Amino acid sequence: MENYNFLNKKHIHFIGICGVSMSSLAMLTKSFNIEVSGSDQNFDVIVHKLRKNNIKVFIGHNANHITDDCDMVVFSGAIKEDNVEYQVAKEKNIPLVERSIFLGEMCKLFKNVVAIGGTHGKTTTTAMVCNIFEFAKLNPTMHLGGISNNFNSNIKVGGKDYFITEACEYRNSFKYIFSDACVVTSTDPDHLDSYKSSNDLKEAYQTFAKHSNFVVLTQNAKNINLKNNYIVVGNNENCGLCAKNLKCDSYGHYSFDAWLDKKYLANFKLNVVGEFNVYNALCAIAIALYYNISITTIYDALKDFSGVKRRNEKIGLIKDVPIICDYAHHPTEIEKTIIANKKIYKNILCVFQPHTYSRTKNFMPHFISAFKGVNKLILYKTYPAREEKIKGGDAKDLFKLVKIKSDKKFYAENKYQLKNLVYSNLENIDCILVLGAGNIYNIAKNVFK
Repeated sequence: MENYNFLNKKHIHFIGICGVSMSSLAMLTKSFNIEVSGSDQNFDVIVHKLRKNNIKVFIGHNANHITDDCDMVVFSGAIKEDNVEYQVAKEKNIPLVERSIFLGEMCKLFKNVVAIGGTHGKTTTTAMVCNIFEFAKLNPTMHLGGISNNFNSNIKVGGKDYFITEACEYRNSFKYIFSDACVVTSTDPDHLDSYKSSNDLKEAYQTFAKHSNFVVLTQNAKNINLKNNYIVVGNNENCGLCAKNLKCDSYGHYSFDAWLDKKYLANFKLNVVGEFNVYNALCAIAIALYYNISITTIYDALKDFSGVKRRNEKIGLIKDVPIICDYAHHPTEIEKTIIANKKIYKNILCVFQPHTYSRTKNFMPHFISAFKGVNKLILYKTYPAREEKIKGGDAKDLFKLVKIKSDKKFYAENKYQLKNLVYSNLENIDCILVLGAGNIYNIAKNVFK
C-alpha cells in the first residue's frame, strides 16, 4: 500500500469536513500541530466546534480553498472525482487520501488500537469502551461515529497508548484498520449498494477480524471463522462471556449477571435503554478484560455510561408527550428499538424517515413488518444521502406496503405536513418515537415544539 504518512505535512485540507468521522479526524490531525482546513456543503453545528479548535471551515466547495501551502487533501467517501476541490488538488499533484485510508494511517500512530465494527451497535460500543478506559485512567484517544454524552463529543484527544475507533463497513472502508483488539457486533446485511452480495459483506468482516490480534464476536456475528484468540459473547450458555438473569427496570435499563468461561464474574447495571445494550456491554467488558481492567472499574464505568446522541435520546415534549430520537434505520434496529421502548411506553406514535433508496428496496420485506409494535406510524420522505432515486425504493413505496397493528399510518412529503400529522395524532399516545439516520433528527428538534 502507498505510504500516506501525514506527520510531515504542514497543511491538510478535508473535503466534507462536517461528517461525523471527518470532523473527528480533522480535530485529531490538529492535535499533531498540523494546520487543518476543510469545506462542506452544509452549515452544521460541528462547524462551531471545528472553528473553536482553530480549524478554518468553508461552507461550499471552491477551487480557492486549495491554497498553495496545502500539501495533502483528505476526502470523504461521499465526494466524487468531479468535485472542484478534488480536481484542483489533482491538477496540483497534491496527495489525495480517502477518509478510510487516512483513518488507517492514524491508527499506525498508536501503541494499541481497539476497533469496533458491526452492522448494529458499533457507535454505542465504541463509546462504552472509551468510558471504561477513561475510568481506568488509561487516557484513551477516541474516534467516534456519533456524539458521546459522557464526553459531549465525537472525539477525545488523549495519549498515544490507546486509540479506540469506530470501524465502518461501508465500501469495506475498515479493511485499512489493523488492530490489537477488535469487536464485530453483527454481520447482518447492509450497505448492499457497495457490496455485490451478503457473502461479500461477510468476507469483508472476516478480513477485518483477521487484521486483529484479539477478536470479540457476538453470537449474532455469523460466519466469522477464526482459529484462536477470540471470544464469543451473548446469552447462550456456550458463549465465552455470557449474560444471565437479565432484569429490566421501569426506565428500560437492564441489569445482568456476567459469566466468564462458565464462572460467575459480576452483576452489571446499565444506565441506557434496551436489551441490545446488554450485548454491547458484553463486548465492552470483553475488551476491558483483555487489557486487564478491573471488574470494579468496568462496573463503575458502565453504570456511569449515559449513551450516545441520537440513540434513544429524549429531546423534548409535545403536550407532555416525550419525543425520543433514535438513529435506527435498518429493519433489525427499528424492531429492537420499538421493543425497547414498548417496555416503557404502551402507545407509540412512530415517525420514520427511510435512509437511501437502495436500503429501502433491498430490505423492503423486512421493513414491512418492522413497525408492527407501534400504534400509529408516519412515514417521511426518503433521505437520499448519496443516491439518485431508485424505482421501488421510495418512502411512498414502503408506505403502501408497511403493516402496523392498526390502520393508522400516514405519509408526509414535507416538514409542515409532518408537523401537522404529529400534532393531530397525539390522542392516547405515550411517546413519539422518531427514527432514521437522515435529517429527521434536526427536523424533530426544530419543528416539533
